[in-house]
Amino acid sequence: IETLRSVLPDTTIIAALDIIYREDVIKYKTSLGRHPCEVLGIISTYTVFPHLDVASTAVSSYCACLSFAYAVLISENRLV
Repeated sequence: IETLRSVLPDTTIIAALDIIYREDVIKYKTSLGRHPCEVLGIISTYTVFPHLDVASTAVSSYCACLSFAYAVLISENRLV
């Protein structure tokens, strides 16, 4: 948790832990060996692609939520 606190605000960490506690994460395994997830949020369901293995960018994962989009926009990393 301390490592997360160095890069994320406490409100984000608490919200993430709440989602995990409520078991609102569905993990899939594709035939390509990837493990996309669906996160059941309060407003919508979001698709998450952890570990994209994209060598051309510093962004190694993707989420369809606004929080992820904002985090990418304020960082210097861009998905192109």
